[in-house]
Amino acid sequence: GTLRDWAEQGLIPHLRTPGGHRRFTQQAVEAFIVGRSLGNTLVPMAAAQALRELEHRAIEEIRGSTPTGAPWRMAFDAAAVEQQREQGRRLLGLAMHYVSRPATRPAVLAEAEEIGQVYGREAVNRQIPLAETVRAFSFFQESLIRAARPVAAEHGEEREDQLNQELRGFLDAVLYAMLGAFEEQQRLAFARQTA
Repeated sequence: GTLRDWAEQGLIPHLRTPGGHRRFTQQAVEAFIVGRSLGNTLVPMAAAQALRELEHRAIEEIRGSTPTGAPWRMAFDAAAVEQQREQGRRLLGLAMHYVSRPATRPAVLAEAEEIGQVYGREAVNRQIPLAETVRAFSFFQESLIRAARPVAAEHGEEREDQLNQELRGFLDAVLYAMLGAFEEQQRLAFARQTA
């Protein structure tokens, strides 16, 4: 496979530039190469299966309980909802990566924070209030953690607690990135109005 294929499969964390190009950190590529030479790139099969199941469960959880009347939900047209869903799926994949492959965490977190920043800027542009933006994120966060519970439980209580903590830490970092971008975008919008 090519670097792009591996990136698409979520095997190498990467950043996307505003123009849609992929950027890889040297650290992420090196971790991937080392992983391949050790033969453990593709997370052990059982774990990969569990991650796929978790991802499927989280998507179902989110789809099944999204409140259609929520102001944050109504601010998006169909195309934007699809885009949000795609970003959500990417974030989900990154979350799975984060908990299953500690070596790649810094690069994974950087990409996830970038998604958080996109969410924050998008919310300001669509005039979604901060409280609603956070409510939407909390909904996503809880859906993901609920979906992870049965998978984590199979690995015993200690691992379940650890996984929960790691997921929350990951999602908190995304939330803070989102809030920072929200504030920054609001400042810019305000500066434009008063100019």
